[in-house]
Amino acid sequence: GVYFPLEKAEKLFGCPCVTLGAAQMKTAAQIISRAKECMKDPQTLLPVYFCDCQTKQPNSRLEQALKSHSPLVLALLPDSSALNRVVRTLVREELPPVPCPKTAERYESAFGMLPAVVARVSHLSDTMLFVPRAGGENGEKSYIPVRIYDELTEYARVGGLATLASDRLGCKCSYIGIMRGEQAFFSTYSRALAEGNAQGYTPLLIKASPDMQAFLAESETSCSANDSFEDRLRGLLSSPEASGDIPQGVPLTKFVTIKSSSGGVSPLLLAKLPPEKTAHCLALLGMFGGADERDISRMLGLWREKYGAVPALLGTEALEFSVARPARREDVRELAAQMLALCKNLRAITGFGELAASLAGSTVWFFCR
Repeated sequence: GVYFPLEKAEKLFGCPCVTLGAAQMKTAAQIISRAKECMKDPQTLLPVYFCDCQTKQPNSRLEQALKSHSPLVLALLPDSSALNRVVRTLVREELPPVPCPKTAERYESAFGMLPAVVARVSHLSDTMLFVPRAGGENGEKSYIPVRIYDELTEYARVGGLATLASDRLGCKCSYIGIMRGEQAFFSTYSRALAEGNAQGYTPLLIKASPDMQAFLAESETSCSANDSFEDRLRGLLSSPEASGDIPQGVPLTKFVTIKSSSGGVSPLLLAKLPPEKTAHCLALLGMFGGADERDISRMLGLWREKYGAVPALLGTEALEFSVARPARREDVRELAAQMLALCKNLRAITGFGELAASLAGSTVWFFCR
């Protein structure tokens, strides 16, 4: 019940790795000792055991992994703090520490360090990384269990979500993976946007967070407004806020909601929205605070033509646009009024002047649900 971990290890830890297979402790210790002698500072060698488990309990999972003849990988981290940085990009949920098992202490005696453990329960679509920690209370050693985003298990979980999104939106949706940091996200979106422009669709990245399934299943199926968009727009443009001075703002140039609540980057779906159905899809999901589909369609067309603005990233509480031709200062009053008139809920998080000030030069726009 093991799986070949080398490629997986390099994806997880973002560094060169070497597999020793299911090596015996004595053999592994000799190889690790030799590897340490050959290493150049400040690189850090981390032994990592990979195991398929059948138990849900972190303690039992850790014990099972360390006692089994699981594949051992040596990860060559660039420095001693690299593991903490890796964990921050992978984490779905951090759990309370578990005591260091006797088995781990024997490995520490042989290797000169505690090994990390990656334990996967395939039928639960759950992968856990056990990070060794020393120097706790009374100097006790422990492991920190961290549920992580992992390509193999996330594909199983997100596969059903992609099907649900396809059915709900009426377009092709597919799982495109887990982005390791903001640069990987922007590269992925840039490629999708270029392909969409060439093939005639709008790429919408959907955060495949655990609550997205409920959002897609339960979001509003009809959109209506008590007052007209035109009335709201006229009222905003004639308000004292619109006629006042617009302060110098800080343009938004990065997506706000890339990261998950735990600090990592969520796995993503790619929805290929036909231009003629984009407004319908967003209205169907209750975006823009329940605005009318006709108003959404009109604004999407106007913003795309004038600013090259298109929906780019969808979460359960927010929608962000990518903007190819940012607004100039002379345009921001009208644009802020349009955004607030379309998305009434936006008023709860920003005022007219604050929004208008931030729009000049912004390559990202933010809307709440």
